[in-house]
Amino acid sequence: MNSITSTLLKMKDKKNDNILIEKIPTGFSNLDSILGGGYQSGLHFVGATPSAGKTAFVLQVMRNMAQSGKECIFFSLEMMEAILVSKLLSMQSFIDSDGDANMSYPSNFLLDSKSRMKLTNDDWARIFLSSEHIEKFSDRIHIIDNDTATKSISSDYIYNSINEFVIETGKHPVVFIDYLQIIAQPERHYFLSDKQMIDYDISKLRQLAFFHHIPVILISSVNRESYDNSGISIQSFKGTGDIEYSAETMLSLNRLDFNRIDLNILKRKDGISGQTLKYYFFPEYNFFSERTCKKIKI
Repeated sequence: MNSITSTLLKMKDKKNDNILIEKIPTGFSNLDSILGGGYQSGLHFVGATPSAGKTAFVLQVMRNMAQSGKECIFFSLEMMEAILVSKLLSMQSFIDSDGDANMSYPSNFLLDSKSRMKLTNDDWARIFLSSEHIEKFSDRIHIIDNDTATKSISSDYIYNSINEFVIETGKHPVVFIDYLQIIAQPERHYFLSDKQMIDYDISKLRQLAFFHHIPVILISSVNRESYDNSGISIQSFKGTGDIEYSAETMLSLNRLDFNRIDLNILKRKDGISGQTLKYYFFPEYNFFSERTCKKIKI
């Protein structure tokens, strides 16, 4: 039997997980349509200027995936776990209220003790209801920050942590990293330049993605030349060379004004790129909605 026939027979056998490419929906129907169903195994990059909603967007993707049944592991090198949890709770309160700002709770408000003292019993009832909704899938959300990690969060640490998770649970998670350029230098590699460090991290994480057949979604910063709202290109990503070569997808967020965001498909390794998707962004509640949907009331 030749190799082509052998491969076709494996593809016909739907039980053979190693040959089938799983697409994991992001929960955004317009993005999933362009991606052919969602994220597949490999490295996926999301870049934007500061305050454009990178972390909020990726958090919402993680929430959607966890709700659909996928294990998700979020490595946070910048924000504490409590901040991310407050963002998720704020997002859920916005979803539960159908976008009514009078019945939703900003994440900064939830974190502030003086603000919480102003909450009524009705407010607390709504917050606990949103918490109950998150708890239905919270066991599939695993957040590792610099306080909960057993050592500095390097690409080696991420690689080893995912290996241990797969061995212990038998499950293959979607991995999220916030963000690429501040991943810690691994032991014995302190002599590397910033460019060499990014190349090392991307190579290590690419090995992880393809060894376990999982998507690894990385938030990336962009260079300062992109801060003038002229638009983000592939060249705007810090460490562009190896990112462009290794990426399955590259997305950028361009904030047009307070509530409008354009998401640009800069690269798709297995399809056409160059499309622009339009979203409303509600930063107080860390929530994105497609602009093709009804305008959420605020």
